[in-house]
Amino acid sequence: MKNTKLWSGLTSVFAVLLVIAMLGNTLAAANASYINSALGINTARIVETGTAPDDTTYYKSQFGAFDDAEAQAKAIAAALEQNVNEMREGAALLLNKDGALPLSSETRISVFGHGAVDPAYQGASAGTKVKNGDLNSIDLKTALEAQGFKVNEALWSGLQKGTAARGELKQSFGGMAIAVTGSAAGSEENKAFYEQYVDSFQKYSDAAVVVFTREGAEGTDLTMQDVDDEGGVSGSISSLALHKNERDLLELVRANFDKVIVLLNSPYQMEVHEIEDYADAILFIGYPGHQGFTGVAEILKGVVNPSGKIVDTYATSSLSAPAVVNSGTQTPKFSNVDEINSTIGAEQNIRVEVELVSNSGSIHKSVLAAANSDPGAPSLPDMFVSYPKTVLALPDQDMIVDYRDYFSQEELETFIPAFVEEGQIGGRQAILPLAKSTEVLFVNRTLFDRWAAQSGASYDDLTTWERLYALAERYAADTGKNFFVHDYHFNYFQVGVTSLGETFFRDDGVDFGPAFERAWEPYARAALQGGMWLHDGYATEPLRTGDTIVSVASSASVLYYANTVTYPDNTSERVTIESMPCPAFEGGEKLVLQRGVGMCTRRSTPERERACITFLKWLTEPKKNVEFVTSLGYMPVTQEAFDQYLPAAVEKLSNPMYISLYETYLKTQEAYTFYYAPQLENYLELETRFENLARLKLLAGRTQYLEGAGTLDELVWDTLDSFKLDYGT
Repeated sequence: MKNTKLWSGLTSVFAVLLVIAMLGNTLAAANASYINSALGINTARIVETGTAPDDTTYYKSQFGAFDDAEAQAKAIAAALEQNVNEMREGAALLLNKDGALPLSSETRISVFGHGAVDPAYQGASAGTKVKNGDLNSIDLKTALEAQGFKVNEALWSGLQKGTAARGELKQSFGGMAIAVTGSAAGSEENKAFYEQYVDSFQKYSDAAVVVFTREGAEGTDLTMQDVDDEGGVSGSISSLALHKNERDLLELVRANFDKVIVLLNSPYQMEVHEIEDYADAILFIGYPGHQGFTGVAEILKGVVNPSGKIVDTYATSSLSAPAVVNSGTQTPKFSNVDEINSTIGAEQNIRVEVELVSNSGSIHKSVLAAANSDPGAPSLPDMFVSYPKTVLALPDQDMIVDYRDYFSQEELETFIPAFVEEGQIGGRQAILPLAKSTEVLFVNRTLFDRWAAQSGASYDDLTTWERLYALAERYAADTGKNFFVHDYHFNYFQVGVTSLGETFFRDDGVDFGPAFERAWEPYARAALQGGMWLHDGYATEPLRTGDTIVSVASSASVLYYANTVTYPDNTSERVTIESMPCPAFEGGEKLVLQRGVGMCTRRSTPERERACITFLKWLTEPKKNVEFVTSLGYMPVTQEAFDQYLPAAVEKLSNPMYISLYETYLKTQEAYTFYYAPQLENYLELETRFENLARLKLLAGRTQYLEGAGTLDELVWDTLDSFKLDYGT
């Protein structure tokens, strides 16, 4: 086989393969003058506005000419004073229990945290990076002592000799190669390190100052998802959260000091909900610059009041924010590229490269642009991830491989049937499944158990739709809050109606038969009585605020469920989120929607096609497929993978939320039949109209119910009639 280059990729969000346009833009910009000359065009023109002397000074310096040493000294002094003022005015006091700050003169302080002796003074996006000991830089100890504080010398000297190192994710943007050179998990000394200085605490026990540092910039990007506390599974903890050594440090400090002050030396808003359990005061200082610690010490002493404000609202857990989870190169990627390139790829002269990582909508548009040879679009890659809608929109479906030409019937039968069937388009196997998600039930066990102890509710009540909605009615009556939120009302009805033995879709619309009415009644009763969340947005959102405690959503949303609930009064509590199989109707078939993309292969040469197939067979081999999907939170795609390898893989997981999810996967695959939506050209339009109208009608019905404009039974059927009339068939 000739040396063959594959453009491919996959992510937990969806990934793939494109585009050369970026390179073209870069080359065009770099050679703009030559291109303009060849084309005889100009992209800029000079406008004469009059004459001016050659020595015109447009921006006059108040310090004089900068070739003068005295002027330079004045400018530097002014800049350093401005640096101190910025800290005085910019530091934000996030917590101050019982007047912990300010500290009195000559307070004896013990300083903790590797960040105290190795702070991040300045980002690395531009200019020279400030380091401890640089000319004009002031460290925290010097600044504290300048205000009259007494600092624990033994502990400070020990920290300077410590072995911890701040973690950074350094990127080479030329080739987009990414190499992790550390992590937040290794950025703090362990508990044993600090215990050797316990004897020094007594003399400096008035207050403990703890410094936590995170660094990130264009040249040293902070990893959004870090290794876990044991240095193991990637993506199991946010880099902005406390790690084990940091948590152990706070526990040690809390046990030995009556007053604990935490300084957050970070350009990011770190997750402080855990820190609040240990600290009396939390001061956000960001990057201090050369002399910003002078301002910090002045704030601690009360010379100045910290006047900075946090003007944005931040998620309690950064990993619950989609912008973090799906941010650029932080998006979880197909991580086995190096493995296949160094093993079977090296043996068969195959090289896999990821060309584009993005969301499914963007990939859909990029693939169609390439397939249609749109101006500026790159050529269609060898492989790309796809939903059926992308294949159906191709100008010629013969552009892609029919996998039946490369996979025997026996090989295709090893896959979960519904996963393969969804990719059968136009009598061809157009899409091959690689990793799948499904709908599951997520429950806030902390709040559910609390209510269940009073109400007698049980988890068995969450196994059927009828009993779940009955619970929702009771919960609303007891608490005045919503109980349940469904991410996709459209899915509830199409899967539910089908499970009850009727057809949901009719021609190019929806069939409102008896099964639909059966699904509507408990759903509407719960909604009208306030038991169901009816507003826009994803199911993760009301669970983060305690407005709901149970949801049904895509299993792929597991990363967005936070283990902390923040209530409207700005109080928070830690909670446990667990998964369960999706409810089913009593007496109906146990159906559950399967979701997720598969892979298409472009028609090209026999050699390139075989290379793609080699890659796909390698990735869908049961053991390898389980390794792949468990790193992303997805399901494997073959029966053997579920039966033989997934149970053992689950035992090795450390994240409780992931463990619960994969146990749910195993139960679902054993007891349920996977359902996939039909291939309808107007599917998206039907879904969107359904979602919006259902919420609108039930919200209006809820208002009528509260106003006493009808009985509950009347409004249940009135809202259905109104919905059917406006939706049409």
